[in-house]
Amino acid sequence: MRKIMSVILILSMAFTLCSCLNEDLYTEEEFLEKLNDTYKGYDFEIVGKKVISNTEIEYFVSPADDPDEEFKVTSTLGAPSDFARYTNRIVISHDLYLYLNPEDAEEHNQKWGSFSYGPEYSHDRKYYATAHPNRETILIDIRYYEDDTPVYSFEPCRMDDFWGICWDKNSYDIWVQSGDIGVVCYSMQDGVWELNEDAVRPDYIISKYDG
Repeated sequence: MRKIMSVILILSMAFTLCSCLNEDLYTEEEFLEKLNDTYKGYDFEIVGKKVISNTEIEYFVSPADDPDEEFKVTSTLGAPSDFARYTNRIVISHDLYLYLNPEDAEEHNQKWGSFSYGPEYSHDRKYYATAHPNRETILIDIRYYEDDTPVYSFEPCRMDDFWGICWDKNSYDIWVQSGDIGVVCYSMQDGVWELNEDAVRPDYIISKYDG
């Protein structure tokens, strides 16, 4: 009964949040029209979204000609001035920037490869992970994407050596890049991510230390 009540409460909060969106925020149709007008020729389609607040929505979009690719784009409002209403902004993710500007990908790969500080999302958007400085180490914080509930956290390496995290495309494995320990994998077992020394890094995950 307690679990059922919790689900009802979460759904109620989500409904309340969605129903109280700022009237100046782009509607879904306006957002998609603006995105496709800005980046002509890609014909993006919305494949998922999450309401963050009454002035911010995260969308996941895919190009019509490349449906296997998904990118996060944020629709948000800037604070109004004394003489103007809220200002709509569309903020693309770094992954989408590199997709739109492949000429910059080589420089990015030399610095980060496939990795970033986050947030990074699991292949099914069930989880997301972010990296936070924790004194002399890095703390990887994993949460449920839907409601931001904490799931697990771990400290894989020293802060000064850290060069990002990356999810596996087909599992809940998280890869960590470090100047000290190289590229290592943490695999999930019963809701806990532990070091997997036997994991083989997929070819599509690029390290700054490759080549």
